[in-house]
Amino acid sequence: MRVGWLWNPTARGFNVWPWRGSELCAKWRFGRGHPHPSPLPPAGEGVFKLVRHNLCSSVKSVAKTVFKIQQITQAIPEQSIAELSETLIEAVAAGGSISFMHPVSVETAQSFWRGISAGVERGERALLVAVDDDNRIVGTVQVVLSQPENQPHRADVAKLMVHPRARRQGIAEALVREIEKVAKAAGKTVLTLDTETGATAERIYKRLGWTVSGTIPDYALLPHGGLCSTTIFYKAI
Repeated sequence: MRVGWLWNPTARGFNVWPWRGSELCAKWRFGRGHPHPSPLPPAGEGVFKLVRHNLCSSVKSVAKTVFKIQQITQAIPEQSIAELSETLIEAVAAGGSISFMHPVSVETAQSFWRGISAGVERGERALLVAVDDDNRIVGTVQVVLSQPENQPHRADVAKLMVHPRARRQGIAEALVREIEKVAKAAGKTVLTLDTETGATAERIYKRLGWTVSGTIPDYALLPHGGLCSTTIFYKAI
């Protein structure tokens, strides 16, 4: 990957543009007082000189996945079943504790998603997916709306997973934010979930304002073996 360096005398730093071919895919400003991502400064701020270099160790660039969140409200199409199955298989292979042991067969994964599809059709659960710029599913989350008659206000968030090739792009957090909105629109006021203690998802839930109710030691087996604890969360919405 190559990058363009545009000197910004106002900021006393460089605007660094990684691109694929001629397409600029991200923008960062490096320099004193600008350690965080920021857009190109307005015209007139003195960005004039363009120098092209090969990507070197002093500049770390990660190609960002462009994604959008969609809700599946009917039977899951077969192509989506295949993509969701791949996401599940790869998430488990990467260590995701989502009720499956590694390796997960294609048949097992597809059977699981067909069962979820039936639940979506019956209105028992809501299913969100994250799709990339190639319109392929790279992440998903569910909320189980069907609850006992004495808990009509509650729902369970479940099966948050992101394909390993699309991680560290904010997809999981975006999925959780959106599933909270879906649950609220369905009349739910309390959400609950459990997740592997110490996993990345635990940090996401805390960042989004979920409250820890407690932990259960040795709750489940990790995909590659060994026991793990689970953390119970809840959130009023």
